[in-house]
Amino acid sequence: MPSQPAARILFFRNATLLVSSMLTVMAGAAIAPALPEMGIAFQQIPNASLWVKLVMTVPALFIGIGAPGIGFLLDRWGRKTVLCLALLLYSLAGSLGYLMDTLPALLISRCVLGLAVAGTMTSTVTLIGDFFKGKELNRFMGLQSMFMGIGGILFMLSGGFLASINWHMPFLVYLFGLLPLAGAVFFMPEPPRQASNTAATARQLSSLPWKKMLMIYGVSFIGMTVFYMMPVQFPFYMDAFFHANSSQVGMTIAFMNVFSALSSLAFAPMRARTSPAVIAIFIYLSLGIGMVTFFFAHNLLMIVPGLVLTGIAIGWLIPNMNGWIVSIAPSEFRGRAVGGLTIFFYLGQFFSPILVAPLLAQMALDGVYGSVGGGMIVLAALAVLVVAAFPQ
Repeated sequence: MPSQPAARILFFRNATLLVSSMLTVMAGAAIAPALPEMGIAFQQIPNASLWVKLVMTVPALFIGIGAPGIGFLLDRWGRKTVLCLALLLYSLAGSLGYLMDTLPALLISRCVLGLAVAGTMTSTVTLIGDFFKGKELNRFMGLQSMFMGIGGILFMLSGGFLASINWHMPFLVYLFGLLPLAGAVFFMPEPPRQASNTAATARQLSSLPWKKMLMIYGVSFIGMTVFYMMPVQFPFYMDAFFHANSSQVGMTIAFMNVFSALSSLAFAPMRARTSPAVIAIFIYLSLGIGMVTFFFAHNLLMIVPGLVLTGIAIGWLIPNMNGWIVSIAPSEFRGRAVGGLTIFFYLGQFFSPILVAPLLAQMALDGVYGSVGGGMIVLAALAVLVVAAFPQ
């Protein structure tokens, strides 16, 4: 049993990992409630609606660009150094949007934010893989996802409230990154690493389960692309069909994140009973039915089931894919394997508005949600057939 000082250090170490995780997946969504007002502010610019959406999602592109290098640095420099630098850059680059009045300046600051999120996300997941194994890993992955959901609630509520004052204000939310930075500096140990051997490294690289890893990456990309229709498109859906203001949009997406956080608590028991592939099928099905619900909704009450189902899906998507990849990656390559997963998670975020744009040119947002939801249900059905034919 650890001594009281050791137990206190473990508590703050784990708390730092969880609070750092709150900053990651919903990092772009903090400014989602401000998008309609931002669109009005820049309406004189051609294609202003798409550019404004990219202000929120362009960090994801630079997460994808930066993640491979971050994974390499994690395995070479060490986890703690990268995490501390990433958290500092997160707070500085994210909050700079408060001072920006032009789209180019905003986009540049958001690109830097993307590199910071890549460092934060990849280092936290890698550290969790270093510190926990087996059932403890699944339990902590569930806790991580719950805290991501809590972060989404806090970010969306505060973002919605601040956006009702001025569209610049939500950028101040990023200063929250200074809190886990203090925890990382004082309480995060550096996990021991094995000495590298060039010949052994080459053999281990060739023996990595590349096909399974690529499959995990692909499933993650599609899931995140569809989920990110919520923070990117949902403010415009709420405005067009229900004339909702920024605060109402923030509260609505925060409500979804309540169910994301709650469903995360059930992840570890569910993972103990079934495989990651079966859980992935459930995630796709839940996302699909949730999106179809928005097509049929004619009042605010009717969107509630869709918010619940999409919240449950994202509550399981992240711990399922994170746990899956760290469980098959050896420790000396874990940073790079998680870096690869981070690429596909966040490229899904970046490409979400781009891939949805052709559908928006052909139909209203409710039709887009219905079409994408139907596609996810079909993919889930096909996945059932694949898992039945090739059981793990």
